[in-house]
Amino acid sequence: MDLNKAHLQDSECQQGKAQTDQVRLYRLIYERFVASQMADAEYNQTQILLESDVQLASGPAQFMASGRVLTHNKGWQGWLKSDANDNDDTPDEVTMPLPDSIEQGKTYACQSKLLVKQTKPPVLYTEASLIKALKVKGIGRPSTYASIIQTLFRHDYAITQKRKLTPTELGIKVLERLIAAKFSFMDYHYTAEMETQLDAIARQQKRYRDIVAHVHDDILSDLSNLSDALKAPLKTKAEPVSIGSCQLCQQGQVMESEKLFRCNHCAATLWKQSFGKRVGKTVALKLFKGETVYLEKLKSQKTKKHYNAHTKMVEGKLKLIFDDPQQNEQNTTDNAQEIGACYCQPGAKISVKGKKAVCDSCQQWMWLEQSGHPFSGSEIVSLFMGKTIHVDGYRKKNNPNKTYGVDTLLDQKSGRVKLLFD
Repeated sequence: MDLNKAHLQDSECQQGKAQTDQVRLYRLIYERFVASQMADAEYNQTQILLESDVQLASGPAQFMASGRVLTHNKGWQGWLKSDANDNDDTPDEVTMPLPDSIEQGKTYACQSKLLVKQTKPPVLYTEASLIKALKVKGIGRPSTYASIIQTLFRHDYAITQKRKLTPTELGIKVLERLIAAKFSFMDYHYTAEMETQLDAIARQQKRYRDIVAHVHDDILSDLSNLSDALKAPLKTKAEPVSIGSCQLCQQGQVMESEKLFRCNHCAATLWKQSFGKRVGKTVALKLFKGETVYLEKLKSQKTKKHYNAHTKMVEGKLKLIFDDPQQNEQNTTDNAQEIGACYCQPGAKISVKGKKAVCDSCQQWMWLEQSGHPFSGSEIVSLFMGKTIHVDGYRKKNNPNKTYGVDTLLDQKSGRVKLLFD
């Protein structure tokens, strides 16, 4: 990487009016790269051994004082000032200077004070320091480190707080249960040896069945020795609790469970996580009273963008009512917009009804959108005529930012649009 070129590009970023995510990411990479090429910081470190008049069994009581001062050669710390004390693996070191008036051999009258200190817990891991610790113990491989971290989050064993992996209450309980059960795989050496055996299988030096059979026997042996207390589930399913009456049916009660609100009579259901937003008791009660509630920062599963909308319980489910009257009009099946003629017979018309295009004569229909591509009026008319057309702008589900084109045909029987790949 050309350092001078990087400096010029960084200057251009600084002159930009908007600090976009791309600019901030570039600046982070740029600053860390420059810091990695710089010298280490230099300190003047001093240690003073103080010997008191108090006599112990092994001799006079001794105390050690230490301190350090950053010199003019600040190295990388002069560049990344915010990272001067950012060390995830070791506790903070003492950086306070010692008094210059202390001379060797002299006696000083010191004021003493008894301080009661408690042992601090070990420093929490970050994702990077956890992977480093796994490497040291021989656990995991580069291809499995990401899945190990994801498992902690997926099962709610840990959360991230200030870049630290903080165990949740569930994570602590699982760990205590595993330690009490004394499983074989809880030993670091056992797990590291298992990793080595798997590597041997990959190199075709050992048979898969032999290795897995041995581990299977160990697990069965551990499970047979478990007590009934350790076999009890950690999570007990709470019984649904009534939070109020349901005005939708005027007969039932709104019951709250772990993931949803539901009427015990009409079975109207409201999920606590709806349209990407958490719904609380207050909003739930308003919806079950039949009220229209305005919700902000709903999240689209397709585009991942946020939007606002009015919501209401309709036919036992939560429905969206948008502010835009044109969008409401498109979402209703009552409004029919004519877009062309159908080939089935003279005078037949193709109209838009809701999310479909329908012929008012032969009732042939198709969806207005397929794989992220909204069809134009001319494309719909051509497909209704039975033509095979080439359509560009389809989007992949796993990568919506990429588009592709393919020949397209309308299945006259099912109304499904077929993509004719080679």
